[in-house]
Amino acid sequence: MTVLRSMLIAACSAMLFGATAAHADPGTDTERREVPHVGERYAGFAGSPANLQSLKAGLRRGSEITLTDRTSSVTFTPPTRRMGHGNVRHALDLASRELARAGITRPTPQQIEAAMMGGTVGSPRGDIELPGVLALRSQGMGWGRIAHTIGVHPGRHSH
Repeated sequence: MTVLRSMLIAACSAMLFGATAAHADPGTDTERREVPHVGERYAGFAGSPANLQSLKAGLRRGSEITLTDRTSSVTFTPPTRRMGHGNVRHALDLASRELARAGITRPTPQQIEAAMMGGTVGSPRGDIELPGVLALRSQGMGWGRIAHTIGVHPGRHSH
């Protein structure tokens, strides 16, 4: 009975350690499996699977994000700490909705950077100053307050 109990404790410990390690590292296989789901929702916003992966990984890790298209490239580092999957979705959702509200549905890398970090974008309605979803989040704002600040409804998602 003692041997069986020891084996059961060891197995449970291994499962708990593995689950903790998976949650601690944002670059796990779980993250990579979730990208297709997020990719369907934000494929047009990101412009390419590589851009979406860079956004997701950079937000999850709090590390450098590089976005490219046929003619340009931008690189920026989020001013926020590491984000969980839910926070990544909130950031992408609010940034894409802010740009769509400005009439931009297929943003350039520079427009995505402005929606995330703050800056001026050219739009069908003229130049618009964006406060930056990540800049606002780094100031301690909650997602609802950020939604109100950028002029979108906090409860309605883009998809």
